[in-house]
Amino acid sequence: MEKLELKIYRHKIYKDIYLIRNWCVCGSPEANWFKGTKNIKEYFDNYETYDGKTLDKEYEERINDKSFTFDKDGKCRTTADITIKKDFDFDGYKGKLEKVLRLPINEFECVILRED
Repeated sequence: MEKLELKIYRHKIYKDIYLIRNWCVCGSPEANWFKGTKNIKEYFDNYETYDGKTLDKEYEERINDKSFTFDKDGKCRTTADITIKKDFDFDGYKGKLEKVLRLPINEFECVILRED
């Protein structure tokens, strides 16, 4: 019997942020090819397209194409953006704060979950 295996691309520091491919976007390395999410269901819903392309293959293509993904200084140009929202309560001031994180895709790692 074949064992179940799941690949998850998550951020190396922010362990609760997962990488998603924006399948309808293409163009330059600065385009929004990828985005981040904290929703694991959204990650699996967007892992594969209707015609069989997978996040795994897309990530490998982008990360291995040094001329496309990285600039001449070796800095990653292709990023995954995510908006983080937090409730704020300080010295009587209350509200919601938003911060957009631009995470380079080379800061994501592949974690493989295998069934025993």
